[in-house]
Amino acid sequence: MFLRKKLITTASGTVLIFSMLLAACQPQIVEVVKEVPVDKIQIVEVEAKPDPTAVPEKELVVIQGVDPETLDMQMITAQVVVNIGHHITERLLDYDENINLKPLLAVSWEHIEPKVWQYKLREGVTFSNGEPFNAEQVKFSFDRVMAEDSTSMRKGGATRYVESVEVVDEYTVNFHTPEVVPLFDQWVTMEFPIVPKGYITENGDEAFARHPIGTGPFIFEEWVKDDHITMVRNPDYWGTPADIDRLTFRSVPDIAARAASFLAGEADIVTDIQPVMVPVVQARDACRYWLKRACG
Repeated sequence: MFLRKKLITTASGTVLIFSMLLAACQPQIVEVVKEVPVDKIQIVEVEAKPDPTAVPEKELVVIQGVDPETLDMQMITAQVVVNIGHHITERLLDYDENINLKPLLAVSWEHIEPKVWQYKLREGVTFSNGEPFNAEQVKFSFDRVMAEDSTSMRKGGATRYVESVEVVDEYTVNFHTPEVVPLFDQWVTMEFPIVPKGYITENGDEAFARHPIGTGPFIFEEWVKDDHITMVRNPDYWGTPADIDRLTFRSVPDIAARAASFLAGEADIVTDIQPVMVPVVQARDACRYWLKRACG
């Protein structure tokens, strides 16, 4: 037997309490109406108890030095942008743990003619806004950077090796180069982010720069200028799902403050700390560090 109650305030200052008796074995519903003065009604707030079966959310916090100017990875190649963007947008190729090229949005590639590289694309991939990934998206991405009015930092960089992009079929593209480029796959397609044609065409470049859309393992959630950028795990990611639910990049310009926040446990990863802080980090059992050596 179940009892449900509804409270309705009347014009006379009383409350009608509707009690509904639901018989477990019978379909009848019996309503009992009782008029009660308002001053006799007491509202009690009950604090909700946490669900003991709920799995706590996993979040990774990264501290960087500066806030990015844009989140459009096609327009700028600054490391702070790349660190964020690679989790949202993807490239045709990637490196494995041994720094060998491996498939990403492309499943195979071949140097079919002296000045033509052909790429077979991964099928069944969608951008986080639902747009399908295909050859037209690849052509649009390169044409956007190579356009005469483009201000992209990539223009004249990787794209100087691209004369044109040809759509062969829905999942095949040919890259035509102005000359023979033996390492085209490493110099161009390993570095170049693929973006959604429909979203950018409809919303414009500025909207994409503030709210990027990609095929990657994370989806952009929010950008609080000069404070943090947050993304969440992409539930429809075509590849292996991320191990964390939320990824946050915090901007802390002061070097000492970055190190202090990290050592205080306010972040999981910190970039660009002072050399003098390396021994301090090494001394912490729970901390690891990676030293990137410059060439030369």
